[in-house]
Amino acid sequence: MGKEELIRHLESLQAELESLKAAGESSAVLHDLQVHQIELEMQNRALQESQQQLEAARNRYVDLYDFAPIGYVSLDENGVVLDINLTGAAMLGQERSRIIGLPFRNFIDEADGRTFYGHMRRCKETKEKTVDEVSLLRAGKDRFRAELQSIPVYDEQEKQISIRTVVVDVTERRKIERRMLELSMAIEQSPSMVIVGTIDGNIEYVNPRFTEVTGYEPDEVIGRNISILESAAHEPEFYGQLWNAVRAGLIWRGDIRSTRKNGSSFWQLTSVAPLRVFSDAVTHFVAVEIDDTERKTAEEALSAEKERLSVILQSIGEGVITMDNNGRVSFINKEGEELTGLTPEDFSGRPLFEVLDLVSEKTGERYENPAGVFLKMHTDPGFYENIILVDRHGRKKIITGEMAPIKGKDGRITGMVLIFRDVTARSRIADELLKIQKLESVVVLAGGLAAEFNKLLNLIKGNIELAKDSMPPGDSYDRLSEAEKVVNMTRDLSHQLLTLSPGGEPVKDVVYIEETLREAIGFALSGSEMGYEASFPDDLWFVEVDEEQVGQVFRNVLQNAVQSMLGGGKLSVSCENIAAEESEKNNLKKKRYVKISIKDTGTGIPKEHLQKVFDPFFTTQMKGSGLGLTIAYSIIKKHGGLITIESEPGSGTIVHIFLPASEYQKRKKAARAS
Repeated sequence: MGKEELIRHLESLQAELESLKAAGESSAVLHDLQVHQIELEMQNRALQESQQQLEAARNRYVDLYDFAPIGYVSLDENGVVLDINLTGAAMLGQERSRIIGLPFRNFIDEADGRTFYGHMRRCKETKEKTVDEVSLLRAGKDRFRAELQSIPVYDEQEKQISIRTVVVDVTERRKIERRMLELSMAIEQSPSMVIVGTIDGNIEYVNPRFTEVTGYEPDEVIGRNISILESAAHEPEFYGQLWNAVRAGLIWRGDIRSTRKNGSSFWQLTSVAPLRVFSDAVTHFVAVEIDDTERKTAEEALSAEKERLSVILQSIGEGVITMDNNGRVSFINKEGEELTGLTPEDFSGRPLFEVLDLVSEKTGERYENPAGVFLKMHTDPGFYENIILVDRHGRKKIITGEMAPIKGKDGRITGMVLIFRDVTARSRIADELLKIQKLESVVVLAGGLAAEFNKLLNLIKGNIELAKDSMPPGDSYDRLSEAEKVVNMTRDLSHQLLTLSPGGEPVKDVVYIEETLREAIGFALSGSEMGYEASFPDDLWFVEVDEEQVGQVFRNVLQNAVQSMLGGGKLSVSCENIAAEESEKNNLKKKRYVKISIKDTGTGIPKEHLQKVFDPFFTTQMKGSGLGLTIAYSIIKKHGGLITIESEPGSGTIVHIFLPASEYQKRKKAARAS
């Protein structure tokens, strides 16, 4: 009896009871009816309690249905959604109400449409559980892999009324399976031997590389103890310590000598790690082993390459310095040690600016960041500057160099390398070539100009002499005499120009240079109270020169020295013999020379002018043509010698002149002594 029917029955009894009371029926009948009413009320309460329990059970079922970890979908025979739980709706990214009534095909990826239709057809035909995997679409066109598990539902007449489908998101499962497959393939294709076994040492798995190295096939070792690979090269305690470490949960690493199937032995770099399979305790191990023969061969090859590189670096004629990423010096080759005057103890681990004392040739200022200068040379093709290196002994050398990064195989910068070289000699040669090039233009001019100039001067001088012969003494005569002096001075300039011209080659003779120098000193100091000192060694060699031209050189240099000391000063002249072995240090041919040094204590020459002093018509003096030192340079060059200048503003100037020594020293000395 249902609840509503019971209520109607109670109401009917109640009405009947009331009518009986009104009719005055007997009390017995009335009593029976009241008892029956009480029983019905009790049945009603029991029915209400059952209804409440049923509602609670239904609610629990709904919760289980809606919030299950998988999706539940009910489809009609055409695949239209009849119902879907909340989890299924969440998978599809839409509200349940918007899904119900739509074909489930709408949520299947187009590529899997045929798979879905086949799934539905098999479910209907086989009347059994059907399983397929498809890609489902979420709102926003996002896709995920899902497994569909469908069964048909029938009514009492065995008529299919719906299809119930379970939707399981297998995206993460497929990712895990893919990772497992990749891991399996990596182990199978690994160039290292891989062994997996129980903690007791029984082998359960070996990869193909194991067979390649040991010669054992998998079925020959699986189930056997790993001790079959042990070698007599190790004591039992060695293996005991290994397995004790692994059982304690530690990773053991080291070199092991093992035995192949054919009895030969080989070294391998081994790592044995503990495995915990479904337990907190160590139950298995995995060993990864690399054949050490290849590694040792590679190490030997690398060692040989390092040795070869070291020999090359130590033998090249350029300095090499390597630094780490912090700019600290880690290596200097022998040439670098010689250029800097340092030993490995002096530079190891020190910053570059402490190792290289560099000065700008242009400004004379010390570089605080030597690396920056070399990097600029490397990255800026337009930047060039000679750099002066001051070694630990205070000696100065002109250097140039390049700096570049050292990169590892991964492309990361691991340090820097600096290659530098001594270009002092090359710089001097370049300066000499520049001077010669500048002189060539003057020589071309002098060759044609000097002869024409002399013709005009001779004509003027002749006319002046004729005029003086026909004129009595007086003011006019004196003026002509002054004009004649000017012409003679101009002829002297013309003579100097002829010295520069190709026709002015020296007429050489064997000369004792002391006499020529003393005459030039007397000429330069004529009319001056300035003192001087001269030093001529007794064994001073004779030179083979054009005495008149060399005398002109001495006069020009000495006059410049005197003019730089107008406020007073001291002139010093010294000579010394330069052996053939020492001549190459001064960029001269290997032969003997006499070196003449003329020093003054005058104002000195600024650095910016020092490179120009031999240029034609360059002068810093109030008087002078600017050809004195140019002519001196040309004369000394024609004699196969060299002239150089050292000067510091405020500290005076030293001019060094190198003249080739004569081979006839003894005969000439004897003749001079007599």
